[in-house]
Amino acid sequence: MLTHSYTLTSEVKWPLMSPRLFLLVLLLVGGVLLTRPAPTHAEPLTADNTDDIGSLCDLDNLPKFHKTEHFILNYDKLGRGLTIDMYAEALEKAYEVQVEDYGWAAPPLCAEDDNDCNLANPWGKYPVQIVDLTEGEETLDGYVMVGGDYAGIVGDNPNTRARETSSAASCMVLTNYQVAPGDYTREEGVYSTAAHEFQHMIQYGYVGNGENADGDQVILDMWWESIATYFEKTCTTM
Repeated sequence: MLTHSYTLTSEVKWPLMSPRLFLLVLLLVGGVLLTRPAPTHAEPLTADNTDDIGSLCDLDNLPKFHKTEHFILNYDKLGRGLTIDMYAEALEKAYEVQVEDYGWAAPPLCAEDDNDCNLANPWGKYPVQIVDLTEGEETLDGYVMVGGDYAGIVGDNPNTRARETSSAASCMVLTNYQVAPGDYTREEGVYSTAAHEFQHMIQYGYVGNGENADGDQVILDMWWESIATYFEKTCTTM
């Protein structure tokens, strides 16, 4: 599970690192991948409502839902001054910058023939839960994991030319910022964290959780976190 956290007294730093360097490391670690023609994309499944749906991530579903072009958000209370539209805009900005502008492959979604997924994703959207992640004087900004009913190992990401074997559909959890960050505003936190965690969803779409078949970590945390931190600033529109 990849996480992004802060303490109320920590200093926020913005190291810059080229995302292309991360891709180079993946190629060196994974070896030469088989290639195939550019994929075609089927129309996403649709759902008329959110009644009676499965768990969006590893936590119980909350009462409210909000859909954007690429995400389905599950939430309840938000921190003072925040709106669900801010979260929606931040997530769509993350998608626009990282997928459309920088050219990263969009993360996969669970389909009907993905055996590791409990359910096929009926919306064609990435599942996101927004909850209170405050623990004492620390707040976890967010995390990405393979959890809930709409995440799992899909093997191959249909959005790349390569043929992966451990690509994963994942889910995202973001804090609702009931406790304000110490060194930046709640709204800045929403944008930077959405960008950081969406990069982790992208990473899962290439190599799952970065472990090999024996459970050994083959991608160093430095590579996971440096590129995600880079996009915190790149995707911020403040």
